[in-house]
Amino acid sequence: MNVIKRSAVIIFSIVAIFLSIAPSRAEDGRPSPQSNDIATARKELSSIINGKEVKYTVVSGLTTLFDENDREMGSIFSTSYLADARNGENRPVAFIFNGGPGSASTCLHIGAFGPKILPGTGNAGLNLPVPPYLLEDNPDSPLDIADLVFIDPVGTGFSRALEIAAEGGSDKSDSKLGVASPHDPKANEPFWSVEGDLKSLAEFVRVWLNENNRWGARVFIIGESYGGFRAAGLPVYLSRAGITTSGTALISPVISFKDIFDSIDGFTANIERLPSIAATAHYHKLLAPDLQKLSVESLVEQVTQWANGEYLSAFMDGNELSGERFTRTVRELSRLTSIPEAEFKGSKLRLPSEEALKTLILRERGLNVSMYDSRMTAPASYGGYEDPLNAISDAGYGTALMDFLYKTVGLSTARKYEQLSESVFQYWKYQSSESNDYSGDIANTGPLLASQMRQYPFLRVFVAMGRYDLVCPAESVIAALKRLDVPRELVEKNIERHLYEGGHMMYTNPDAAKKLRLDLKNWMRSAL
Repeated sequence: MNVIKRSAVIIFSIVAIFLSIAPSRAEDGRPSPQSNDIATARKELSSIINGKEVKYTVVSGLTTLFDENDREMGSIFSTSYLADARNGENRPVAFIFNGGPGSASTCLHIGAFGPKILPGTGNAGLNLPVPPYLLEDNPDSPLDIADLVFIDPVGTGFSRALEIAAEGGSDKSDSKLGVASPHDPKANEPFWSVEGDLKSLAEFVRVWLNENNRWGARVFIIGESYGGFRAAGLPVYLSRAGITTSGTALISPVISFKDIFDSIDGFTANIERLPSIAATAHYHKLLAPDLQKLSVESLVEQVTQWANGEYLSAFMDGNELSGERFTRTVRELSRLTSIPEAEFKGSKLRLPSEEALKTLILRERGLNVSMYDSRMTAPASYGGYEDPLNAISDAGYGTALMDFLYKTVGLSTARKYEQLSESVFQYWKYQSSESNDYSGDIANTGPLLASQMRQYPFLRVFVAMGRYDLVCPAESVIAALKRLDVPRELVEKNIERHLYEGGHMMYTNPDAAKKLRLDLKNWMRSAL
């Protein structure tokens, strides 16, 4: 009898050990997700939006991603706001992300469109918010039109790849799959590229629609900065997954990198950044009286005409440019920007680098301007990461979001939230077979957007730009839009452009934020 008991114990122990090392199975027969190790948190809340109470459920958690062979690759963290729907109503869904690459969706979530936001400060958003960072109802949130899903791409937020993702995804025979470090370039390689990123976000949307039974809902995409680059290309990848996009919104976007990066063989970025530099000098009252008396709109129009005329012609002439025209061009550049003539002489008419530019505009006052919002200033000794706008987005938005997720929604995890990842930015691969210019080395999702607009002429495009954005200047966006290979009548009908009094994150200015939200909501209604 004792022998039988001992044998049973041994057999039971062996089975227990086998079960502990064998891959667990979901009901559909696939291994249970290994990277989905944060319990989903839910909370029912309400906010006053457009003067009415909107009740909704907040859902924060991970969504498992699979590759084309149905193998697990990792998981994406998101926070969804699902408004109470009428019987049988399939509400539109807006999928929202920031850029970087390497940024979580914190800024658009807590600063712009979520139903609970950190309100803007006084002095047109130039004052620094101070603790405690308390969220308030967002009276203009688009939640009354569409459900909102804020997405953190892999390597940001709590989103992670699997350790073996670079080898092609998990296999059903794998006994234990670890979650990769968000700083490991090899494990994250399938995600940290133009195409890998677009594929993973399209996969996220597909799985999210499955898990939430929302197939058939009208889909909107909203992206900021590099997220705007994503938003221009993502509708193509969604259509390949059988998902149609009703509208895509590009906020302070880069569409083609040739419009913002200077190169030895190109000068496009110089032509397109000059108007924003002139607007900055005008804002800080640095220009000659005849220019300073103009409205910023009139000044920008005048500078844009000169940049696309005389300035462009001087670049085109190259080493055949006469000494007289060179001197005249240098003098005019200095007059329009307040930057010393010597800077343009030494650079052969090119604008200063970003690092130099921020120090030159207000050099005589001992101040640097923010490249992200050139209305903002800081002592000239500040380092690269001390851009004054970061003090708003990092500490303010980050603290407010964590407080909301942990205390209000009930999320529980020891995992670090990667709000802005230098690793993602450092190891990102911009080369792509589908999203590069004809030269093959300039990332550009404009052709993808144009292709989608030609195939689906109902696709609406919303573009928001900040007048004082020196990173993705308004004129660089406009130039990229003008190059889209789309019939003019379709451009006039389906592309909506807006310029706001602010910088890269124009929503830090309360007045601009309200206008942005209302413009976006009107655009969404027009696409439904």
